[in-house]
Amino acid sequence: MQYVLRKRSARSVTELTVRRARQLLAGWAAGQDAAGSRRDGVVRAAVDAGLSKSEVHRLAGMARTTIDRIAGTIAAMEEDPR
Repeated sequence: MQYVLRKRSARSVTELTVRRARQLLAGWAAGQDAAGSRRDGVVRAAVDAGLSKSEVHRLAGMARTTIDRIAGTIAAMEEDPR
């Protein structure tokens, strides 16, 4: 039996099989992992350059707690660079 997820709109009906949905989701998640590592580097560089947490938040649209976590890894590495 084949499961189908359907998104209905006035103009068209798009059918997405469960198999294809899994492929799309896995591809998206892999891209997010790669983007996340690039994001952390960019945030670190911005903080190192002197941008405030508020400005990083405003420009990047990320939570201040996320910025703290990323910036905190910088401080922790400076204290104990093992």
